[in-house]
Amino acid sequence: MENDAFPHRSGSFLKWVTHKPYDRRQLATAITKNVSLADLFERLGDPPMNLRPTADGDDLAKHRYKTAEMFYPVRDFWPRDRISHLYYSAGMTAQFALSAHILKAGVPDSWCAARIGYLVAHSLAYANATGLNHHCRRMARLAAVLTPYWRWNAHSKFQYGHPDDPGFEPDEICSLLRGLLAKVRMTTGFALIDNDLA
Repeated sequence: MENDAFPHRSGSFLKWVTHKPYDRRQLATAITKNVSLADLFERLGDPPMNLRPTADGDDLAKHRYKTAEMFYPVRDFWPRDRISHLYYSAGMTAQFALSAHILKAGVPDSWCAARIGYLVAHSLAYANATGLNHHCRRMARLAAVLTPYWRWNAHSKFQYGHPDDPGFEPDEICSLLRGLLAKVRMTTGFALIDNDLA
C-alpha cells in the first residue's frame, strides 16, 4: 500500500525529482519514525559520512536559518491561481531551515549539495536522523509536495507545466512552517529573528 505521506507519482516524475532512484515508503518511514543515520544511508543509497561540527559549519547554519525566516510566506491571503508562489516560498523556507539543522549537526555542506540538493523530503529525513526528531506526518507530506521545491517557480512551470495543486490550505502551510522553524531553533539554539513567527 502506498504511504499517504508520499502520494503516487509516475516513474518519469521521480527521475525528474532526483538523479538517483529511491523508495518512497523507505523515505516516508525515515521521516516519520526514529531512523539512525547509518540506516538512512542504506535506505536512500547515499554514501556514509561522519558528522564533523565546525565553526564554519555553525556560521553557515546560522545564515541558512536567517534565510529561512526571510523566505517565510508572509501574506495572509493566497488566491488559488497564485498558490504556486506560496509552495515555492514554503519550499525555500523549509529547505533553508532544515539545512541549518543539518549543518549544525556536522553534515558537510558539500555532501548536502551533492546528495540532498533541492529535495526537501530528503532534508527532513536527514534532519530527523541527526536529532531534529520532527516526526509530523503532515510536515512529511508537505515536504514530499515541495520536493524538489524549484518545480514551483515560474521558470519550471513554463518548462515542465504547472504541478497539480496538492490541496494544502495556506494557513496550514504557514502553521507547519512555523512549527518546523521552532523545532530547528530548539535543536540549534539559534535565536528567533522575526518576532511575528513566534
